[in-house]
Amino acid sequence: MKNTRNLILLIVCSIGFGSVGLFIGYQCWTFDKRRIFEYTGIDKDYQLIQAVNDHHQWYVSLKIKKDEAKNILKRYDFKNGVLDLRGVLSNNYIQFTPNGWYYIDKATHGAYGYLIIYLNDDLTQLKMYELFND
Repeated sequence: MKNTRNLILLIVCSIGFGSVGLFIGYQCWTFDKRRIFEYTGIDKDYQLIQAVNDHHQWYVSLKIKKDEAKNILKRYDFKNGVLDLRGVLSNNYIQFTPNGWYYIDKATHGAYGYLIIYLNDDLTQLKMYELFND
């Protein structure tokens, strides 16, 4: 009787830990896709060029359609011009960009975190960088 109870407990714990592992794996696997949709509203209609994700920062570069870019421009208060972040907001991915559209959000990301969304001038490439407020 005791062995049966231990075996059932082992099976239940194994299923529980396995389920948690699968859930965490799924969350990691879909992180970029969920983040892109959250900030842009684009679900599937893009080509991923580069994605970097660690526990401090997130960066993604995408090829998108002009219609999608126009919708993104309506979502945020973008500015047009040269974006030069050298020495201001340090990151390794977006430092200096030629003419384009950019949006910087420092208010909703805590004391040290920020979000940068950049669209090139012809509205076909999107770059996003987020520094998490750890």
